[in-house]
Amino acid sequence: MSKEILETSREYVRNSILPGLTASISHFHAVEDMKTRLSQAGFIEIKEIDKWNLEGGKSYYFTRNESTIVAFHVGKQCSNETPVDLFKVIGCHTDSPCIKLAPFNKNEKQSFQQLNI
Repeated sequence: MSKEILETSREYVRNSILPGLTASISHFHAVEDMKTRLSQAGFIEIKEIDKWNLEGGKSYYFTRNESTIVAFHVGKQCSNETPVDLFKVIGCHTDSPCIKLAPFNKNEKQSFQQLNI
């Protein structure tokens, strides 16, 4: 593994993963942290119960019970008048961001010691 890749990985963990985990002591906190991150990235909050007027090329998110969050991006060619039949869904699920060590957690690759979680 190159030194550049290693440093990039460490920087990503320091600046993105660890702050998110630190802010996410429960699934409610994780959703709040993600709402902030999505808003900063230009996503627009909508309400699940409202009628949606989505615009092509924009990104949206909504929450349910403040413990679930759904975010998506509408393709530029998609509109309320001309729906596009092709879409992609990417999802993630967590009951709570509670990291635990796996039963067989020791691992070593390319002289790096790792812990499986």
